[in-house]
Amino acid sequence: NDPDRPSFAEGHVAFYYNKYFKKPFQIKSFSCKEFKDFTELVKDTMDCSEETKLLEAKLAEDSDASHFVKLAEEDRRERQRRSDAGDETAALSFPRPAPGPRQPQSAPPPRGSAPQSGNRPVSGGQGYQPQKRPYSGTSSYPPPKQPRSYGSGSYYSRR
Repeated sequence: NDPDRPSFAEGHVAFYYNKYFKKPFQIKSFSCKEFKDFTELVKDTMDCSEETKLLEAKLAEDSDASHFVKLAEEDRRERQRRSDAGDETAALSFPRPAPGPRQPQSAPPPRGSAPQSGNRPVSGGQGYQPQKRPYSGTSSYPPPKQPRSYGSGSYYSRR
C-alpha cells in the first residue's frame, strides 16, 4: 500500500512466495525453465512489465473469487480441448517434491524390561512415552477359567 512502490521485481518473487506459502519458490516445481515460462502460466492474473521490469496485477485488488474460478475453468477446458486434439504439451505436469531424508527411529525397549541408563528421560519426563494399543473390540486376555469344584474325586476326599 505504498504509492512509491506499486509492485516488486522478478527477483523478489522468491522472498514473497516463501513469506506467504512457507516454502521456497522453485521454477522447476511449476515445470518451467525460466521465469518467463512461469508468467505464461498465470498470464490472466499477472504480467511482467517490459519497461519497468516490475510485476503488474491485471485484476483489481478486490476481484471476486468466482472470477478466478472462471479463469481456471476456461484454461482447463482449453487444455482439455487441445489434449483431445492430440497436443501432448497441453497437459500440466507438476513434479512431486522429493521427500525429505528420513531419520531412523530406534526401536522402543520390550515391555517389562528394566530401562537402561541411556533410555531414561533427562529431565521433566519428556523422554520415551509408551503408546496405547488401538482398540480392536476383542479382548487380548485369555477366557476366564471355570471355577474349581471341590466335591467328589478331589485330592482331599475322605477315606
